[in-house]
Amino acid sequence: MKAGFKWGWMIVAGLLFVLMALGCDDQDVNDDTDGDVPGDGPTVEVVYGDDTTTVDLSQFEATEIDGEAHVSLADVVMDGAELAPLGDFEFDFAASDGFTPLGSPNCLGIVPLPGEYLTQGQINIDTMRLVWDETLEFPGCLSVKDLAQIIVTDAVESATVEVTFGDASVDVRLATLPSETFQDVEAVKLADVIAAAHFEPELADLQADFEASDGFRPGNSGNCEGITPVAGADLELGYLSLDTLELLWDDELDFPGCMGVEDIALIELSDLL
Repeated sequence: MKAGFKWGWMIVAGLLFVLMALGCDDQDVNDDTDGDVPGDGPTVEVVYGDDTTTVDLSQFEATEIDGEAHVSLADVVMDGAELAPLGDFEFDFAASDGFTPLGSPNCLGIVPLPGEYLTQGQINIDTMRLVWDETLEFPGCLSVKDLAQIIVTDAVESATVEVTFGDASVDVRLATLPSETFQDVEAVKLADVIAAAHFEPELADLQADFEASDGFRPGNSGNCEGITPVAGADLELGYLSLDTLELLWDDELDFPGCMGVEDIALIELSDLL
């Protein structure tokens, strides 16, 4: 009876040893596998205030563009970071080296980018480069390489001013421009408004006329005869109030009151004569 018990215990112990060995072999195989493990694909951080979400791009259906796989920027934000609707937000982007379009003068007036544009953006999942629909004609500063972060802020209502040069016209969102206090009001520089339209000529080679929303132009007033169009060098000393859209000028110019037009709707550029 004792011998039978002894042999039975040895058999059970042997079986337990075999099972443990098999279990260890399976664990070793899993640890050494570099297969399709969730979270193992390329990632990007979506930063919204104090919240940061790391989004695995491999979870999205890829689209082939020029032979390379891309995922929708809108999908990354809406499905990956659960931020929707896109129109409630504005966006900047950061590369792994710290570059941001917002810090580039070539993206002045474009970034922060309104959320609706994200439906026309893609991320190349091999190079992590931003790619945009060609019809948007975005400058190269938005083709961020080695994308690391999508920076999200709440959308703000922004007044716009139309800037024209010849047949070309651009609506400039004033909220995207750097502002400062001038004559006790928050204002943006006219030079920045014009630069944000990204027309080719330099400011020094341009002149500008202005039109209010009711159609009034400074040149309509006899007191402003000979002052408009304003030369580029003088435009450097001009500002636009963010509150009233009033033209403000440095005292150095000694412009008459007719140049303080409110509710500016149009800045009309032409070559300096």
